[in-house]
Amino acid sequence: MNNIENSLDIAGRVGFGNLSKQSISRRLSNPGITSRIAAMKDILSDEHRAARLHFARRGRTTVSVWGGMWLAGLTPLYRVMSNLTSAQYVTNVLEGVLLQYVEEVFPAGEPVTFVQDNSTIYNAIHTRNWLVQHPQLIALDWPTKCADMNPIENVWGYLVFFDLVSYEWEKLMTDEAYLQNLIESMPIRLQSVIDAQGGWTRF
Repeated sequence: MNNIENSLDIAGRVGFGNLSKQSISRRLSNPGITSRIAAMKDILSDEHRAARLHFARRGRTTVSVWGGMWLAGLTPLYRVMSNLTSAQYVTNVLEGVLLQYVEEVFPAGEPVTFVQDNSTIYNAIHTRNWLVQHPQLIALDWPTKCADMNPIENVWGYLVFFDLVSYEWEKLMTDEAYLQNLIESMPIRLQSVIDAQGGWTRF
């Protein structure tokens, strides 16, 4: 018998082709015979099992990106493919993204103060030397563990996975009201830190 025959196939083969599927199913269910979807699955090798288990335990995929915001817009987004060195940060981010963007938005060379957290590469000698040579960019002396004081953290919380990040980032680039509200929330954020005696705030 073909193990993937259905009830009508069997009925026709044994001479009861005039019976309905419902009648056959009722008769088969009396002795406890029930229908099942055929389990047509490939055999898993040890390597397959290990790979599947590793993937399942790994959980969701994360993507690292760098981006900046100001009162009226967003910088282009840079995808971080591996752990950045200070040299890569300077070349790919500060020169490749931030400086180019600032020079386009502020062609007269007005000084621009920006925030970067206290990552090792941001405070490396190579990074600091580069900033000294580019006085238009002024890195704010930002304290550690202050994500709730940084408006861009709200933007990151709004985004997921790189494909969606890119799509949503482009939409936010023209949402001046949203960006303006976040930037103008800085006094409230700072006061909230003061009110919390340096503790975490609601942001």
